[in-house]
Amino acid sequence: MPSFDIGVGHGSAYHLVEDNIAHYVVKAYRGRPDRALTAGSIVRHIIQELGVTGFSLQPEHIMRGVSVFEERTGRKMLEAETGTFPVRYRCVYHKDIRIP
Repeated sequence: MPSFDIGVGHGSAYHLVEDNIAHYVVKAYRGRPDRALTAGSIVRHIIQELGVTGFSLQPEHIMRGVSVFEERTGRKMLEAETGTFPVRYRCVYHKDIRIP
């Protein structure tokens, strides 16, 4: 029976992002957790990291995933900067995750 490599479909990619939200968010900061990023720029980094053609995420998806992660673990991942529009975030979860 021949095998086919179908890659990661969009449904699988959404689950992958949800399951590994902390990893993807921290990786979006690429070793500079003190810089501020918007939810949109984090989304662009995640889409680039996944490399799935035609895949789209909205900033709301990422922020929802972050809030679910924070509720489940009791650990804060992102901190909003006041007075910025669009809202910019700093990564405050990076101390326990290795950033390449």
